[in-house]
Amino acid sequence: MNNRTVIFPGSFDPITIGHVDIIKRAMKLFDTIIIAIGENQNKKYMFEAEERSMMIKAVFQKNNQIQIIQYNDLTSRLCDEKNTHTIIRGIRNNQDFNYEQTLYFANNELDPRIDTLFLSSKKDHLFISSSIVKDIITHKGKLESFVPSEIIPYINQKFTS
Repeated sequence: MNNRTVIFPGSFDPITIGHVDIIKRAMKLFDTIIIAIGENQNKKYMFEAEERSMMIKAVFQKNNQIQIIQYNDLTSRLCDEKNTHTIIRGIRNNQDFNYEQTLYFANNELDPRIDTLFLSSKKDHLFISSSIVKDIITHKGKLESFVPSEIIPYINQKFTS
């Protein structure tokens, strides 16, 4: 039987419209998308893992294809735990590709069953990154072109209180 589940790992700090586009396109290819919110102790996050999870749930609340989990282990172990060995990643440019290809090789070395499917960002989303979004949030800029509308009220409330 073909396992039609894919893992989309990332920090999603916060989720952007680029992430949402990759997820929606992956939903056409897979029955279940596990959005795996990673916790890296070496990273400083703007949003706690629970907040990131809540924002993703707000975007996909009516979709039963989506599972949202948090993890702080190797992605290869997560794949084994979830009994799926396909990872999906979005690529905006050559730098992303080089980084993601290195991750693919590492994951595949840890578990040869793991494969990664790269989806290219749409041209309208090439400039969007979570780092840029965090800068816009910090400086109270307009978020409408960068993040899903469902999470804007939460972000505005958190950073105007």
